[in-house]
Amino acid sequence: MLHLADALALHSCAVWMPGHDAGADLHLVHQLSLRGKGPVSVVLGSQAPISTDDTDVADVMASEAAKVLRPGSALAMASSGGLQPRGAVAAIRIPMLKVSNFDGRKAPVGSSYAILVLVLRNKQDGYSSSREWGSQDLEVVQETMMATNGINNIQSAMCHGMRKPMYSIIGLLSMVSQVENMRPEQRLLADAIARTSTLSLALMNDVATETLTVNRRPFGLHSQIKEAMSVAGCLSGCQGVGFSYQLENSLPAWVVGDETRVFHLLLQMVGALLGQQRSDAGRLLFSVSTCTAGQEDCIPVQPNLSPGCSICVKFQVTMERSTGCSQSPGRPVSSEISMCKKIVQMMSGSMRSALDGKTITLILQFQLQQSGVCQRTPLSIPHFDGLRILLADGDGMSQAVTQKLLEKLGFAFSPYSVCKQEKIKKLYKTTVNRRPFGLHSLIKEAMSVAGCLSGCQGVGFSYQLENSLPAWVVGDETRVFHLLLQMVGALLGQQRSDAGRLLFSVSTCTAGQEDCIPVQPNLSPGCSICVKFQVTMERSTGCSQSPGRPVSSEISMCKKIVQMMSGSMRSALDGKTITLILQFQLQQSGVCRRTPLSIPHFDGLRILLADGDGMSQAVTQKLLEKLGFAFSPR
Repeated sequence: MLHLADALALHSCAVWMPGHDAGADLHLVHQLSLRGKGPVSVVLGSQAPISTDDTDVADVMASEAAKVLRPGSALAMASSGGLQPRGAVAAIRIPMLKVSNFDGRKAPVGSSYAILVLVLRNKQDGYSSSREWGSQDLEVVQETMMATNGINNIQSAMCHGMRKPMYSIIGLLSMVSQVENMRPEQRLLADAIARTSTLSLALMNDVATETLTVNRRPFGLHSQIKEAMSVAGCLSGCQGVGFSYQLENSLPAWVVGDETRVFHLLLQMVGALLGQQRSDAGRLLFSVSTCTAGQEDCIPVQPNLSPGCSICVKFQVTMERSTGCSQSPGRPVSSEISMCKKIVQMMSGSMRSALDGKTITLILQFQLQQSGVCQRTPLSIPHFDGLRILLADGDGMSQAVTQKLLEKLGFAFSPYSVCKQEKIKKLYKTTVNRRPFGLHSLIKEAMSVAGCLSGCQGVGFSYQLENSLPAWVVGDETRVFHLLLQMVGALLGQQRSDAGRLLFSVSTCTAGQEDCIPVQPNLSPGCSICVKFQVTMERSTGCSQSPGRPVSSEISMCKKIVQMMSGSMRSALDGKTITLILQFQLQQSGVCRRTPLSIPHFDGLRILLADGDGMSQAVTQKLLEKLGFAFSPR
């Protein structure tokens, strides 16, 4: 807001937000008055709310563009403390992502907006003449709001993209921790990585929700210190710095506090000092001790915690540099830990850095946990043997991890990748590609697959083909093949017994007749032909069939494709027959012969072959070898 105020030479800014109830009045929540050389915050609370039925409020809420408020506007006067504004006033709505139903794809509803009011400076502020809002000024305001919204959307998408693999890592580590024959150092490292991953996830959630909360509950102080030292030792080793620690023996085993926030603060302290290190000469010292609240080197006594029920813990990280080792100055440590000050303040603690930038001290006061209450009893893991669920996830790694965790609970599941759903959606969105193709060969291939599927289902198979079918037509060969297999699959999916036979028939019909499709105006009768594909399930006499899902629901996904091809697909009332009628353009004689392609050769050309799928890489390798490539598989 300060940058916008400087760019537009504003006198003041104000933000009005609606209350929690639907249709509530707008309340003044932020106001900034720019007087003299610096901004001056205005004390709020005395200004009365303004109704959402106000003409100017309704006008601003109804548009994305910035609006110039009329003289005497109630919104303008309320934003200036009830007085006449010093200069021209404009307002624009801004999304409230915390309380709106904004989901990243749709625009927020009107009730999820706040209003930003901007007041220009005038002669009283030292200008030679009073300024008015021009089109360029309003465009700057609108572009600023659009840029802010874009940044919020990108930030939300990044957090979502980072959270999904983090969930997978945490799930994998939870399975690793169940291994019984791990060495103590291995288990300590696995636990430290798990806690670090949980911390990263918590920080991403803070960014996504734009909130900071402190969740106090019992946790093991000893185990947390060990994990923090394990991570600090690893980071020091990667930096080429030595590591040592000092722990006071009287530290309590269990305390009440936010262990995730404490772990975050400790790692932030370690990272700040290691980030200052410009050489590998030195040692990082990690020390933990107790202190007495109210003394000089500690924090003030918290009135809500009595001395006998609480303890102050001092965490100190020091970079001890080798004698005679010169150190180039880096960014001040105070700037590295400034982001932690808000969290420390919420925990009623203290964080400070020494003047030489070599030591950072964190002091926190914890409530002591009563003896015998903190032992964590093993959780009784429920089992759901025989319960079948559907598992859907677009991330293969996430799906695999979730599958393993569910198997531990006894679930039986059907993995189904959301990627398949996306492919189906793309199938409907893509266009129909018409080109010459061999109708005879297509029918033979479709019958071959249909016969195999019928055999796997224990059903007989037969076919009937009309002799007058043309050899070559113009249409979308892939779409037609897909529709035929969908018809076969729909009928075979209804079959509950192996008594029956699938009949596949192909014939011609005349466009415009009762059993065919209407004439297409862009295709003349002599240059086109209508082909009827029909699949029928002939069940054996006396064989009872349990009703399945209606065939119409099975082929409903095909209706969009058939419509794009100006055809017709219908199923009989008894669900035993599906008919597809398509009109194809006839291909001129002698045009459709496919001449063999001249295969180029690239003898001696070396390429790098990289593919995460071993099967795909092997197939691609064989094809490239045919073309004479020399390659380096990776």
